[in-house]
Amino acid sequence: MEINKKNIFKIVFFAFAAVFMIVFVIIGLGYRKKSTAPWSLKQFSDDSGKQGTFYILENNNDGTLIVIDGGTAQNARKVRNEIRKSGGKVDAWFITHFHDDHVEAFNEIYADPGNIEIKKVYTPAIDRDMYMQLLREWDDPEPYKAFMDLTEGDERIVHPGREEVLDIDGLKIEILSTFDDLLLICLDENMDPANDISMVFKVSGEKDSLLFLGDFHTDALGDGLIQGHGDKLKSEFVQAGHHGNNSLPERFYEFVSPRIMLFDAPEWLMTEDEYTSKDLAAWCDDNGIERYDFTSAPNVFDFE
Repeated sequence: MEINKKNIFKIVFFAFAAVFMIVFVIIGLGYRKKSTAPWSLKQFSDDSGKQGTFYILENNNDGTLIVIDGGTAQNARKVRNEIRKSGGKVDAWFITHFHDDHVEAFNEIYADPGNIEIKKVYTPAIDRDMYMQLLREWDDPEPYKAFMDLTEGDERIVHPGREEVLDIDGLKIEILSTFDDLLLICLDENMDPANDISMVFKVSGEKDSLLFLGDFHTDALGDGLIQGHGDKLKSEFVQAGHHGNNSLPERFYEFVSPRIMLFDAPEWLMTEDEYTSKDLAAWCDDNGIERYDFTSAPNVFDFE
C-alpha cells in the first residue's frame, strides 16, 4: 500500500509540536518565579494518620530554618526529609510541650541526627517530679522521659521565660505563656496541665504575624492571655489550640481576629460528631476566616 506523504508530514509536524510543548512546560516549571516574600510558613500533616503538629518557617533568602514541634514518631521521616530539603540545618526548634504528637519526631531525629544539625531547641522548663504530678490518666509520660534522657546536659536546650523576646534572623518571637510559677498557680484539678504547659508564642515579621498555641486550650487560661497581653495577641495566622478540638472558646479567637486559622487535624477530627473541631471550623466559615487542615497539606503561605 502506498504511503501518503502528506499524512507523514502531518504526523511528523504534530510530533515535533508535542515535543516542543512538553519541553516548554518543563522549562516553564523549572523557572517558575519564586515567592518574593522573605519567609515561607509551611504546615504539614502527620504520617501516622492522626493529629500531630509540624510547622516550618523558612527564610527564602538565606535559608534560616525554624521548626515547630514535628509530630509523632511515624512522622519523623517526613520531618527529616523536609529539613534536608531545606539544607539540613535547623537554626531553632520549638517544642511546645511533651505529648507524643508534638515531640516524638524530634526525639527520633535528635537520637539519630545523621547529617542534620540542630543549633538551638526551645522548650518549657519543667522537672520530672513536677511533670509526673501534673499528668492525667490519659497522658503518656514516655515521650517526655525520652526527651529528658536524650537532651540531659545539652547546652543547646533553652527555656525562654514568659515575656521573653527572641530575635531569629529578623523575626520577633514573643513568649506569651510557658510553664512557670504563675501558670502553676492557675492550674487546678479541672484543667489539663500536660497540654496547658504548652509554650504559647507570637511570631512577627514586618507585616505578618502568627500566634502559636500548641495544645493550650483551657477557657480560664485563654481569658488570662487576653487580660495579660491584650491587643498583642491579635495575629494574621493562628494555630488552633489543641488541634481545634475542645479548643479555646470562640470569644478568644474573636478577640485575636485571625485572617487564617490552621487546624492540625486530619479529616476525621474535623468532621466526626464526637469532636468539636467542626464547630470551630463552622465559626471560621461564618466569620469569613480562611481555614486549613491536613486535607490540603502541605499548606504553604508567604510570611512577610
